Amino acid sequence: MPSLNRTLKLLIGLLVVGAFVFALYTQAGELSKHTFDVAPLYLAASGLLALLRGPFVVYPWWRIVRSWGYPLPWWRAVRLYFHSGLARYLPGQYWYVVGRAYLAEREGIPKSITAASTLVETVLVTGSAAGVALLGIATAPRWNASLRVLLISLGILLPVALLAATGSHVSTRFWDWLMHRLGRAHLPSRLTWGDASRALLGCYANWVLYGLIALFALAGVSGGDYLAHAPAVIGIFAASVLGAAVVLFVPQGLVIREGILVYLLNTLLAVPIPEAIATAALTRLIATAAEGLWALIALRV
Repeated sequence: MPSLNRTLKLLIGLLVVGAFVFALYTQAGELSKHTFDVAPLYLAASGLLALLRGPFVVYPWWRIVRSWGYPLPWWRAVRLYFHSGLARYLPGQYWYVVGRAYLAEREGIPKSITAASTLVETVLVTGSAAGVALLGIATAPRWNASLRVLLISLGILLPVALLAATGSHVSTRFWDWLMHRLGRAHLPSRLTWGDASRALLGCYANWVLYGLIALFALAGVSGGDYLAHAPAVIGIFAASVLGAAVVLFVPQGLVIREGILVYLLNTLLAVPIPEAIATAALTRLIATAAEGLWALIALRV
Protein backbone atom coordinates (compact mmCIF):
# COMPACT_ATOMS: atom_id res chain seq x y z
CA MET A 1 0.00 0.00 0.00
CA PRO A 2 2.76 2.58 0.80
CA SER A 3 4.37 1.89 -2.58
CA LEU A 4 0.99 2.37 -4.28
CA ASN A 5 0.52 5.70 -2.49
CA ARG A 6 3.97 6.86 -3.56
CA THR A 7 3.26 5.80 -7.14
CA LEU A 8 -0.05 7.67 -7.18
CA LYS A 9 1.57 10.81 -5.76
CA LEU A 10 4.30 10.56 -8.39
CA LEU A 11 1.76 10.19 -11.19
CA ILE A 12 -0.32 13.09 -9.89
CA GLY A 13 2.77 15.25 -9.63
CA LEU A 14 3.86 14.36 -13.16
CA LEU A 15 0.40 15.15 -14.47
CA VAL A 16 0.39 18.54 -12.76
CA VAL A 17 3.87 19.36 -14.04
CA GLY A 18 2.95 18.16 -17.52
CA ALA A 19 -0.23 20.20 -17.51
CA PHE A 20 1.66 23.33 -16.51
CA VAL A 21 4.36 22.80 -19.13
CA PHE A 22 1.70 22.18 -21.78
CA ALA A 23 -0.19 25.30 -20.72
CA LEU A 24 3.02 27.29 -20.87
CA TYR A 25 3.72 25.94 -24.34
CA THR A 26 0.24 26.89 -25.56
CA GLN A 27 0.72 30.38 -24.12
CA ALA A 28 4.13 30.90 -25.75
CA GLY A 29 2.67 33.06 -28.51
CA GLU A 30 0.69 35.21 -26.10
CA LEU A 31 3.74 35.60 -23.85
CA SER A 32 5.85 36.86 -26.73
CA LYS A 33 3.16 39.34 -27.82
CA HIS A 34 2.19 40.60 -24.37
CA THR A 35 3.40 44.07 -23.42
CA PHE A 36 4.46 44.22 -19.79
CA ASP A 37 4.11 47.52 -17.95
CA VAL A 38 7.26 47.12 -15.87
CA ALA A 39 7.50 49.15 -12.64
CA PRO A 40 11.06 48.76 -11.28
CA LEU A 41 10.26 50.30 -7.87
CA TYR A 42 7.70 47.60 -7.13
CA LEU A 43 10.18 44.92 -8.15
CA ALA A 44 12.77 46.52 -5.84
CA ALA A 45 10.18 46.51 -3.03
CA SER A 46 9.61 42.81 -3.64
CA GLY A 47 13.33 42.15 -3.25
CA LEU A 48 13.54 44.24 -0.07
CA LEU A 49 10.61 42.38 1.47
CA ALA A 50 12.28 39.07 0.61
CA LEU A 51 15.33 40.14 2.61
CA LEU A 52 13.24 41.40 5.52
CA ARG A 53 11.43 38.08 5.64
CA GLY A 54 14.58 36.19 6.64
CA PRO A 55 14.30 36.53 10.45
CA PHE A 56 10.60 35.64 10.41
CA VAL A 57 11.40 32.35 8.66
CA VAL A 58 13.75 31.30 11.47
CA TYR A 59 11.88 32.72 14.45
CA PRO A 60 9.14 30.08 15.05
CA TRP A 61 11.56 27.14 15.21
CA TRP A 62 14.06 29.11 17.30
CA ARG A 63 11.29 30.08 19.73
CA ILE A 64 10.20 26.44 20.11
CA VAL A 65 13.74 25.22 20.77
CA ARG A 66 14.41 27.91 23.35
CA SER A 67 11.11 27.26 25.10
CA TRP A 68 12.19 23.64 25.53
CA GLY A 69 15.26 24.71 27.46
CA TYR A 70 17.96 24.91 24.77
CA PRO A 71 19.38 28.48 24.66
CA LEU A 72 20.44 28.42 21.02
CA PRO A 73 21.95 31.84 20.12
CA TRP A 74 19.97 33.72 17.48
CA TRP A 75 22.65 34.01 14.80
CA ARG A 76 23.62 30.35 15.15
CA ALA A 77 19.97 29.47 14.66
CA VAL A 78 19.95 31.61 11.51
CA ARG A 79 23.06 29.87 10.22
CA LEU A 80 21.92 26.29 10.75
CA TYR A 81 18.37 27.07 9.58
CA PHE A 82 19.35 28.53 6.22
CA HIS A 83 22.26 26.17 5.63
CA SER A 84 20.14 23.11 6.32
CA GLY A 85 17.39 24.71 4.25
CA LEU A 86 19.51 24.31 1.12
CA ALA A 87 18.49 20.63 1.24
CA ARG A 88 14.92 21.68 0.41
CA TYR A 89 16.04 21.84 -3.21
CA LEU A 90 16.70 18.10 -3.25
CA PRO A 91 13.94 15.70 -4.35
CA GLY A 92 11.81 14.86 -1.33
CA GLN A 93 11.76 18.39 0.14
CA TYR A 94 12.22 17.19 3.72
CA TRP A 95 15.92 16.34 3.63
CA TYR A 96 16.44 19.66 5.38
CA VAL A 97 15.29 18.00 8.62
CA VAL A 98 18.30 15.66 8.48
CA GLY A 99 20.62 18.59 7.81
CA ARG A 100 19.07 20.66 10.59
CA ALA A 101 19.39 17.80 13.07
CA TYR A 102 23.06 17.31 12.17
CA LEU A 103 23.94 21.01 12.48
CA ALA A 104 21.87 21.50 15.64
CA GLU A 105 23.59 18.55 17.32
CA ARG A 106 26.87 20.42 16.94
CA GLU A 107 25.22 23.22 18.96
CA GLY A 108 24.33 20.81 21.75
CA ILE A 109 20.74 20.09 20.72
CA PRO A 110 19.88 16.36 20.55
CA LYS A 111 18.56 15.08 17.24
CA SER A 112 15.32 14.01 18.91
CA ILE A 113 14.71 17.59 20.08
CA THR A 114 15.41 19.00 16.62
CA ALA A 115 13.11 16.48 14.95
CA ALA A 116 10.30 17.08 17.46
CA SER A 117 10.63 20.87 17.35
CA THR A 118 10.63 20.77 13.54
CA LEU A 119 7.43 18.74 13.62
CA VAL A 120 5.74 21.30 15.88
CA GLU A 121 7.06 24.09 13.64
CA THR A 122 5.64 22.32 10.58
CA VAL A 123 2.19 22.12 12.18
CA LEU A 124 2.28 25.84 12.98
CA VAL A 125 3.67 26.85 9.58
CA THR A 126 1.21 24.69 7.64
CA GLY A 127 -1.77 25.73 9.74
CA SER A 128 -0.93 29.42 9.54
CA ALA A 129 -0.51 29.13 5.76
CA ALA A 130 -4.00 27.66 5.55
CA GLY A 131 -5.32 30.47 7.74
CA VAL A 132 -3.73 33.14 5.56
CA ALA A 133 -4.99 31.40 2.43
CA LEU A 134 -8.58 31.24 3.69
CA LEU A 135 -8.70 34.84 4.89
CA GLY A 136 -6.98 36.19 1.80
CA ILE A 137 -8.93 34.23 -0.80
CA ALA A 138 -12.17 35.22 0.96
CA THR A 139 -11.54 38.80 -0.25
CA ALA A 140 -11.50 37.79 -3.93
CA PRO A 141 -14.41 39.51 -5.69
CA ARG A 142 -16.03 36.41 -7.16
CA TRP A 143 -17.45 34.85 -3.96
CA ASN A 144 -21.02 35.21 -2.73
CA ALA A 145 -21.65 36.46 0.80
CA SER A 146 -22.29 33.06 2.41
CA LEU A 147 -19.14 31.46 1.03
CA ARG A 148 -17.12 34.52 2.00
CA VAL A 149 -18.38 34.27 5.59
CA LEU A 150 -17.51 30.56 5.67
CA LEU A 151 -13.95 31.16 4.46
CA ILE A 152 -13.41 34.00 6.92
CA SER A 153 -14.85 31.96 9.80
CA LEU A 154 -12.54 29.04 9.07
CA GLY A 155 -9.59 31.41 8.74
CA ILE A 156 -10.33 32.94 12.14
CA LEU A 157 -10.82 29.58 13.85
CA LEU A 158 -7.56 28.10 12.58
CA PRO A 159 -5.17 30.08 14.81
CA VAL A 160 -7.36 29.25 17.81
CA ALA A 161 -7.13 25.56 16.92
CA LEU A 162 -3.36 25.82 16.42
CA LEU A 163 -2.88 27.42 19.83
CA ALA A 164 -5.04 24.73 21.40
CA ALA A 165 -2.98 22.05 19.66
CA THR A 166 0.41 23.45 20.67
CA GLY A 167 0.07 25.71 23.70
CA SER A 168 -2.43 24.16 26.09
CA HIS A 169 -2.99 21.05 28.18
CA VAL A 170 -5.54 19.96 25.58
CA SER A 171 -2.64 19.48 23.16
CA THR A 172 -1.26 16.50 25.09
CA ARG A 173 -3.70 14.01 23.62
CA PHE A 174 -3.28 15.44 20.13
CA TRP A 175 0.50 15.13 20.17
CA ASP A 176 0.47 11.72 21.85
CA TRP A 177 -1.89 10.47 19.14
CA LEU A 178 0.16 12.03 16.33
CA MET A 179 3.51 10.73 17.62
CA HIS A 180 1.98 7.29 18.08
CA ARG A 181 0.77 7.33 14.47
CA LEU A 182 4.26 8.32 13.36
CA GLY A 183 5.82 5.59 15.48
CA ARG A 184 7.80 8.12 17.52
CA ALA A 185 8.34 8.81 21.20
CA HIS A 186 6.23 11.43 22.93
CA LEU A 187 7.26 15.05 22.64
CA PRO A 188 9.89 16.04 25.22
CA SER A 189 7.99 19.15 26.26
CA ARG A 190 4.99 21.39 25.57
CA LEU A 191 4.88 25.01 24.58
CA THR A 192 3.38 27.54 26.96
CA TRP A 193 0.55 29.73 25.67
CA GLY A 194 2.98 32.62 25.44
CA ASP A 195 5.63 30.75 23.46
CA ALA A 196 3.04 29.14 21.20
CA SER A 197 1.47 32.55 20.52
CA ARG A 198 4.82 34.15 19.70
CA ALA A 199 5.81 31.28 17.41
CA LEU A 200 2.44 31.43 15.66
CA LEU A 201 2.66 35.20 15.19
CA GLY A 202 6.07 34.66 13.60
CA CYS A 203 4.51 32.14 11.19
CA TYR A 204 1.74 34.55 10.19
CA ALA A 205 4.22 37.40 9.71
CA ASN A 206 6.32 35.11 7.51
CA TRP A 207 3.36 34.23 5.28
CA VAL A 208 2.19 37.83 4.97
CA LEU A 209 5.68 38.94 3.94
CA TYR A 210 5.99 36.00 1.54
CA GLY A 211 2.68 36.96 -0.04
CA LEU A 212 3.74 40.59 -0.30
CA ILE A 213 6.78 39.49 -2.31
CA ALA A 214 4.36 37.98 -4.83
CA LEU A 215 2.09 41.04 -4.68
CA PHE A 216 4.87 43.49 -5.52
CA ALA A 217 6.25 41.16 -8.18
CA LEU A 218 2.78 41.23 -9.77
CA ALA A 219 2.63 45.01 -9.42
CA GLY A 220 6.10 45.20 -10.96
CA VAL A 221 5.01 43.51 -14.19
CA SER A 222 1.58 45.18 -14.41
CA GLY A 223 2.41 48.81 -13.74
CA GLY A 224 1.10 48.75 -10.18
CA ASP A 225 -2.17 46.98 -10.88
CA TYR A 226 -3.77 44.59 -8.36
CA LEU A 227 -2.40 46.36 -5.27
CA ALA A 228 -6.01 46.87 -4.22
CA HIS A 229 -6.31 43.08 -4.10
CA ALA A 230 -3.37 42.68 -1.72
CA PRO A 231 -5.14 40.32 0.76
CA ALA A 232 -6.35 38.10 -2.08
CA VAL A 233 -2.90 37.85 -3.69
CA ILE A 234 -1.33 37.01 -0.31
CA GLY A 235 -3.93 34.31 0.27
CA ILE A 236 -3.57 32.91 -3.25
CA PHE A 237 0.19 32.67 -2.84
CA ALA A 238 -0.14 30.85 0.50
CA ALA A 239 -2.57 28.42 -1.13
CA SER A 240 -0.14 27.76 -3.98
CA VAL A 241 2.68 26.90 -1.56
CA LEU A 242 0.39 24.57 0.38
CA GLY A 243 -0.76 22.85 -2.78
CA ALA A 244 2.80 22.29 -3.98
CA ALA A 245 3.90 20.85 -0.62
CA VAL A 246 1.75 17.78 -1.24
CA VAL A 247 4.01 16.55 -4.05
CA LEU A 248 7.13 15.57 -2.14
CA PHE A 249 9.31 14.37 -5.00
CA VAL A 250 9.49 17.84 -6.58
CA PRO A 251 12.12 20.06 -4.88
CA GLN A 252 10.44 23.09 -3.31
CA GLY A 253 7.29 22.32 -5.30
CA LEU A 254 9.04 23.70 -8.38
CA VAL A 255 6.64 24.29 -11.30
CA ILE A 256 3.70 22.90 -9.30
CA ARG A 257 3.58 25.95 -7.05
CA GLU A 258 3.92 28.19 -10.07
CA GLY A 259 1.14 26.36 -11.88
CA ILE A 260 -1.28 26.72 -8.97
CA LEU A 261 -0.35 30.38 -8.53
CA VAL A 262 -0.92 31.17 -12.20
CA TYR A 263 -4.24 29.33 -12.23
CA LEU A 264 -5.59 31.04 -9.10
CA LEU A 265 -4.41 34.53 -10.09
CA ASN A 266 -6.08 34.16 -13.47
CA THR A 267 -9.26 32.51 -12.16
CA LEU A 268 -9.90 34.59 -9.05
CA LEU A 269 -8.46 37.98 -10.04
CA ALA A 270 -8.50 37.82 -13.86
CA VAL A 271 -4.74 38.43 -14.03
CA PRO A 272 -3.62 37.88 -17.65
CA ILE A 273 -1.75 34.60 -18.05
CA PRO A 274 1.53 36.24 -19.16
CA GLU A 275 1.57 38.51 -16.12
CA ALA A 276 0.65 35.63 -13.81
CA ILE A 277 3.49 33.51 -15.23
CA ALA A 278 5.95 36.38 -14.87
CA THR A 279 4.79 36.91 -11.28
CA ALA A 280 5.26 33.23 -10.41
CA ALA A 281 8.75 33.13 -11.94
CA LEU A 282 9.88 36.39 -10.33
CA THR A 283 8.54 35.43 -6.91
CA ARG A 284 10.47 32.17 -7.02
CA LEU A 285 13.64 33.90 -8.22
CA ILE A 286 13.49 36.76 -5.69
CA ALA A 287 12.66 34.56 -2.70
CA THR A 288 15.33 31.99 -3.57
CA ALA A 289 17.97 34.69 -4.05
CA ALA A 290 17.09 36.21 -0.66
CA GLU A 291 17.37 32.83 1.06
CA GLY A 292 20.75 32.28 -0.57
CA LEU A 293 21.88 35.71 0.58
CA TRP A 294 20.82 34.93 4.13
CA ALA A 295 22.81 31.70 3.95
CA LEU A 296 25.86 33.75 2.92
CA ILE A 297 25.26 36.33 5.64
CA ALA A 298 25.09 33.53 8.20
CA LEU A 299 28.63 32.48 7.23
CA ARG A 300 29.90 35.85 8.42
CA VAL A 301 28.26 35.89 11.84
